Amino acid sequence: MGEGTRPGKEYELTVRDIRTALTDTAELGGFFDVEVPDPPVRVVDAPWRPLNQLWSDPGVLAQRIADVRQRIAHRCGRGVGDIEPRVAASIMFQGTASRLLSPSIATTVTYGLLCPPSALYWQPSQEGPIPLRVGDTEAVRCGTDPSAAAHAISEHVLTEVFQPLAAAAREQVKLAPGLLWGNVASSVSGACRRLADLRPGMSQPALELGQALLELEPLRGRGEFVRPFPQLPQTAFFVRRTCCLYYRVPNNGKCGDCALLSEQTRQEQWRRAADVR
Repeated sequence: MGEGTRPGKEYELTVRDIRTALTDTAELGGFFDVEVPDPPVRVVDAPWRPLNQLWSDPGVLAQRIADVRQRIAHRCGRGVGDIEPRVAASIMFQGTASRLLSPSIATTVTYGLLCPPSALYWQPSQEGPIPLRVGDTEAVRCGTDPSAAAHAISEHVLTEVFQPLAAAAREQVKLAPGLLWGNVASSVSGACRRLADLRPGMSQPALELGQALLELEPLRGRGEFVRPFPQLPQTAFFVRRTCCLYYRVPNNGKCGDCALLSEQTRQEQWRRAADVR
């Protein structure tokens, strides 16, 4: 939009719609929370930073990895030198994926709208998910059909954000592409399952969207949803095909969807989670 041009009615409506969607899904808390300033602003000032700074500025990304490394060391009571940089980078990448995919999946499932990542701003945080804030922006209208929504998320989030972020992370530490996309697949499943838990009425469309995303490249083959209990058809668990390296953190175990879990351990975890005896 050129300088001095007044926004049209259609633009104003779609801005209002995505703000409504983000405000609603922010009530879910945690990774779903995106701050929606009132009134809307087109440029978000410091300490907020444009999202693309995470991959366009090597120094910023290096600091993010270092911060995560320090946080992991503190939590497990070890020195920073005991935490491999590649482990910290992998966990940073998965945390970022969960942070961005959660509100994206929630707004597409519930409203058929997607907030363009280019409109998001972030700031560093030492605890919890990184804060996100949205600037004044139009929504991407994708509808609630799982296939259409999955393609919209693939185009605007997987391609525009995670492809350059993965490339930038791999320039700093040695990480396999399959590991990073496995992290994204795990984040997809986590966001869909969490949304289904928090809003049971959204359970089926959330899992359908997750399945549709996992069928698209580059997530295809990175993992799958399984429903181990016929009596609980809406209870789905995810099994990934790669490992995020979390098991290499001292004094820690494996993630619930880890490819390295034994089948017996996996089944026991599922039974406890579903309260099946």
